[in-house]
Amino acid sequence: MTLNEYAVQLAEPYNRQFDIPYLSMVKDRIIIKVGRMLRNSLDKNPNDRKFYRMEPLILPLHSTTMGCGPTACTVMETDYIPTPLRSNGILFDFVGSADGSTVFTEVSLGMDVYINSTEYASRRTKYRWMGDRIQVVSNIIPKIMVQGIWADPRVVAKLRCDDKNCNPDDLRKGAAGEPVNTTVKLDNGETVQR
Repeated sequence: MTLNEYAVQLAEPYNRQFDIPYLSMVKDRIIIKVGRMLRNSLDKNPNDRKFYRMEPLILPLHSTTMGCGPTACTVMETDYIPTPLRSNGILFDFVGSADGSTVFTEVSLGMDVYINSTEYASRRTKYRWMGDRIQVVSNIIPKIMVQGIWADPRVVAKLRCDDKNCNPDDLRKGAAGEPVNTTVKLDNGETVQR
């Protein structure tokens, strides 16, 4: 079932299946509840992350200037990235080259200066998560690949839509390919099988 079908199924007993604001609220609640259940499940079984990962995103980078201590430096940066579902201290399952052959190392802001002082680590490409985008400390990479579990899979689906009429709520593939059936119990007592 699609997210729209779930929402309509929950709204029908209340004769609100055509009430757009109500359906929007129900869809948001489904996403929140499923995300919460998924995070709880992953906290209990960290090895299950591989079953919930979504397809990787290939994201273009653009050059930007930022302060790097006393001087300014140029880094490569993505546009907006959806919020990942944080569980077990893991934000992303993979950040690396667009072909997937090289994994980048996550660094905190300001730490790349110290990491670059070591022989081995200075050869690795580094990245920083900046809340809604990724900065890559390199000036030669046009695109990166990012894989993870997203808090709201609709946002990722919108990034993938090529058609202007594409509606992510009508896509059948849910978060991480729906590897198992999940029952969501809403606050009003209704349940949705996912």
